[in-house]
Amino acid sequence: MKKKNIFFFLLLLVLLYTSGCMKSYKFVPLELPSQVNGSSIAGEIVKDFSLEQPIEITDRLLKNMDSYNQNTPVCVELFMANYNNRKNTGLIKIELTSANKSAVNMLDVSLIQDNKWQGVCFNDFTLKNLSQKPTTLYIKGVNSKVGEAVTVYLRDDSSFKKSILGHESADSLMYRLSTKQIDDMKSIDAKLNIFLLILVMVIFIVLHYQKVLKFKVFIDWLQNDFKSIPIVYMVTAFPLLFILLIYNPPFQSPDEHSHVKKSYMIATGQFDIVTHSGGSSGGYIDTNLHKYILLLRPIHSSREYIENKKNITASKKLYFTNKNIWVQSPGTAYYTPIIYFPQALVMRVSMWLGLSINHTYNLMRIFNIIVIVLIGAIALQILPVGKEFALLILFLPMTLSQTSAAVIDGYLFSLSLLVWALFAYALDRSKDWNLKLSALSWSTLGLLIAVRPSFIIFGVLFLYIELYRKHYRGIPIMISIALLVVLWSSYSISHVVDLRIQRPLDNLELLRNFMNDPSIFINPFFNTITMENFINWYYKPFIGVLGFLDTELPSWLYNSITLFLGITLMIVACKNNTLLYKQKIMIGVVILISAIMIFFLLWLSWTKIDSDIIEGVQGRYFIPIVFGLALVVSGSFFKCQIMNKGLNILFKLIFFIWVCMLYIQLPITLSNKFW
Repeated sequence: MKKKNIFFFLLLLVLLYTSGCMKSYKFVPLELPSQVNGSSIAGEIVKDFSLEQPIEITDRLLKNMDSYNQNTPVCVELFMANYNNRKNTGLIKIELTSANKSAVNMLDVSLIQDNKWQGVCFNDFTLKNLSQKPTTLYIKGVNSKVGEAVTVYLRDDSSFKKSILGHESADSLMYRLSTKQIDDMKSIDAKLNIFLLILVMVIFIVLHYQKVLKFKVFIDWLQNDFKSIPIVYMVTAFPLLFILLIYNPPFQSPDEHSHVKKSYMIATGQFDIVTHSGGSSGGYIDTNLHKYILLLRPIHSSREYIENKKNITASKKLYFTNKNIWVQSPGTAYYTPIIYFPQALVMRVSMWLGLSINHTYNLMRIFNIIVIVLIGAIALQILPVGKEFALLILFLPMTLSQTSAAVIDGYLFSLSLLVWALFAYALDRSKDWNLKLSALSWSTLGLLIAVRPSFIIFGVLFLYIELYRKHYRGIPIMISIALLVVLWSSYSISHVVDLRIQRPLDNLELLRNFMNDPSIFINPFFNTITMENFINWYYKPFIGVLGFLDTELPSWLYNSITLFLGITLMIVACKNNTLLYKQKIMIGVVILISAIMIFFLLWLSWTKIDSDIIEGVQGRYFIPIVFGLALVVSGSFFKCQIMNKGLNILFKLIFFIWVCMLYIQLPITLSNKFW
């Protein structure tokens, strides 16, 4: 590929990136939103559904309205649900009326997200009209059918007479009055886009005219191979991860409390899967550890942080009592105890030293950071192809967030990269491949499969290595590891009881039904991957939606990361490698099958029988398999006339900007949420 073609490719990526966010708006509430806690739902908004909600025009609302131009259009935000992201169709009629004005807007239910505020604006209904009492909001179903409709949330409020389906109701609609204004952050996005566009042009000039330019020393440094990527990873990751540790209060990762419970169980020798009559599987944990979790789990925002200051202070004074209480924890019961050994080790040593539970929890997070980053650095050192792309995946906000928490996800990310690195290393026949490396590969893969069965297809890769290398001494190890994995999987499937999802069929019965009729999985699978808000539910959490998947980052950061990942894949594609095309095809097929298996296993174990989509799938589950994309594209698609020196310049600039973005934005996001 010629240099100018490289430039135009980069330019196209930037233009695609900039096109979506040059002008955007945000809703600005005119009053504080209603509290969501304790709310109910109004029922499906199908044809003939009607809801009448009087609008309370308070003195505070009028005072807030005085600060705006009275000709500003009014918007109404409704807190809505779409029934676990099922595929809904139809329209809703929203009407706002006052003493002398009426305005109507239609809402497409297929665009409504679950448990989110949905804004509707009325261009012909201004703040001046709103102040003319009485004001009423009407919601009417147009053509949605049962099972394909959405709903709105209600809250307890008997101050007005409301009507739902013509009947007086004591519940009030969960709504807030707003205006729509240009998003200042989006204006910053546009400026950043222009900056990136200029940066691409500067890169092109540097690459094309580097011999003419006089700053040769700087160019020489940029042109050198990025051989020290593992060192760069550790030097840049450790400070950022410790910043996340400081800014993030305890238990801000999905199911983190369950992982801490499991670590205690392993630390005290509870390796068996135990179930009490009438309940889900679980185990015994220290009474004060249980109290510590209950005190800190409600803290999900700055308001809750302030409200729970007494609980936070009390939690720091708790110590292990050696008195245990039974708790249900089925979510972690399937996972092999081995993956919890690092956290259990810290738990055991802390108990022996007499440390507080709060100190123990923080030490677990610190120990996780150190071990996970070291494993990642070793994997980067071994990986012969695509180090640049792997480095950026390790620096995804989601990867960093999970690495800094007391969960096992960080280990899955780093160990999966190690598996990819060992496989890519083994493909190079010029490198030594011995029994120890084979044993390490199979053992690591076996551990991953015992936690995430979707990794089982990776066994094809290392079986190929045994045949490709004619290194048959590794096959007995493979058989031994496979036997252990089968034994653990059979034991866990037959003993774990999880009553969080009530279904008429157990997993084995559902599997037999699938063998007879594959469409019972295929239909919800295609509904899931083709639903309207696929990006919000899978791609954004893949990059990073922090906390309990409730803290989104600015849109410019998602766009920038997407852009840089695309350019980095192009860089990897331009570099030479020794992989054969049939090997790349095999890797691509393994990635695809593994991704489908993630959906299949969650359909099998977590999705309700009658659900139209597959439930429980989260973007971070795909991070371990994405590392392999670099192997698929490496040297595949581009005949680059641009030299490696130019590619090194491009990636170093990308990585520098990437790290700066994270060091600035992640603390800001967490500060806004908690502090």
